[in-house]
Amino acid sequence: MKRKLTILLIGYYILGLIQSCDLHYCEDVDYYDFNNMSITVVDSIINTEDSLHLILRASDLNWSAQFQDNFSIFQNSYALGCKEGWAGMKIPLTKIEITSNADFSDDYPANAILNDLITIDLCTADEYYDCDRKCLNLNDIDLKNFMNPQNLYQANLFIIERPTEAKEHKFTFKLYKSDGSIITSESEKIVWK
Repeated sequence: MKRKLTILLIGYYILGLIQSCDLHYCEDVDYYDFNNMSITVVDSIINTEDSLHLILRASDLNWSAQFQDNFSIFQNSYALGCKEGWAGMKIPLTKIEITSNADFSDDYPANAILNDLITIDLCTADEYYDCDRKCLNLNDIDLKNFMNPQNLYQANLFIIERPTEAKEHKFTFKLYKSDGSIITSESEKIVWK
């Protein structure tokens, strides 16, 4: 009886493994989506020779077939080797806005869009496993490359220019999606010396 149960259990796991990555089951993970993001400030005190480095990370990532639960004995069977999200966001981004709660300069008062000041370091290749790394102005990027699989669902942002007005800032990041929803997140307080 134990032997039959062991064989049945091994067969179940093998069937789940085959199902998760064979017979076109990976086609359901072509697109990804997220509804939240976190912001990491690499150093919240910016010295005179430094620039601000922020890392945005997508959280609550979703794929259509992230979990396969066709069998009722065990809840999850994880897919192996699928190129998750290779076709882009299911609900694409339409716009990015970055603002500060304080006056950055005469040209950028509080709550003005600061995208002109933001440089992003990202992979821009069209192939899933390639990375054509570039540093671009945030306004010049193709939004399909923003926080995509090649960039590990994150964005490395830099502000090299120093504020001429207030020295303490909190930045608000808004990602607008094509369905009208907005993903919003706020950084911790950042101080320029």
